[in-house]
Amino acid sequence: MIKSVCVYSASSDAVAPKQWFEMPRELSEFTIRPATNADCGRVRALVFGVLREYGLTPEPHATDADLSDLEAHYLKTGGAFWVVVDAAGAIVGSAGLQPESGGDCELRKMYLAPAVR
Repeated sequence: MIKSVCVYSASSDAVAPKQWFEMPRELSEFTIRPATNADCGRVRALVFGVLREYGLTPEPHATDADLSDLEAHYLKTGGAFWVVVDAAGAIVGSAGLQPESGGDCELRKMYLAPAVR
């Protein structure tokens, strides 16, 4: 469970904590963990549901193809993908970081279920 969050700030040669925020009790009932391929179906359901909520069409063979193999598209390329899990074990959020050239990364698939926004 998440009890507090630290915002970091780059300083000279090191990354130093800038400020700690205590999480409200209701937020501490969620767990953020690395995703695995076992999560693919539930992550697709979350992402596709949110896309449809906003009138968008999921593209499982194009821009959303990464959701069919999270480990290959994120972890094995040096990126990361996380899921937010509620107390009942449901995946209610997601976020991925996809490596880009020059040490940059792209924030991808950052979604939250309507019930937790």
